Amino acid sequence: MPSLVQLPFRGTALHVASDHQMQLVSLRHACQAIGLEFSAQLQKLRKRNWARVSMIDTRDSAGRRSRLAMIDRRTFTMWLATIDTNRVNPSSKEVLQAFQLEAANVLDAYFNGGGILPPVNDVGIQISEPLATLPLKALQDRYQPAPHWKAVAALVAETPGMWRAVNIESLSPKRHIAAAKEIRNGTLAAFRNPPYDAAIVNGELYIRTRPNAEVAA
Repeated sequence: MPSLVQLPFRGTALHVASDHQMQLVSLRHACQAIGLEFSAQLQKLRKRNWARVSMIDTRDSAGRRSRLAMIDRRTFTMWLATIDTNRVNPSSKEVLQAFQLEAANVLDAYFNGGGILPPVNDVGIQISEPLATLPLKALQDRYQPAPHWKAVAALVAETPGMWRAVNIESLSPKRHIAAAKEIRNGTLAAFRNPPYDAAIVNGELYIRTRPNAEVAA
């Protein structure tokens, strides 16, 4: 029986599970997060030939069992794309837009990276000025805020080959190391093109685009 895991996201959470290598999202919890009526969305998806909906028995962190309508990652992203942000309550519009723009990255980080890399607006991200070499000491206060992961990737790409420190609040040292690996491997969507390098120095995460010679190799 797969375990249901909560991924923090914009003050709410994605409820996900993995079953026989399938990446699944709880439809009921997703509807609750963005202010949609669950049964109507379930019926809508059951009529779509591209949608894959499964009733899965799951267990939460407290060991409680529940049977949930789960949709795979592809169905989840396609379903989000069909929802018109102008037809939801104003209070839900911002959350829905965040789901449409960022939720796929959160799922990629969890399922492909083996851990939770939180969305930036839940934990806060800051990025340093460009650095020619990795520093010997921590940078401390030399940071500026970044609104989302794609902004971090774009700022790093503006100065090819130069390092930038990325300060992620409330991210454990273990997850910093995992994030560096995910960025190097290109498993995080925001950091796939151009190829990126990442390193951990004095507990801080540093990111740069790979120099041309390394990309060609």
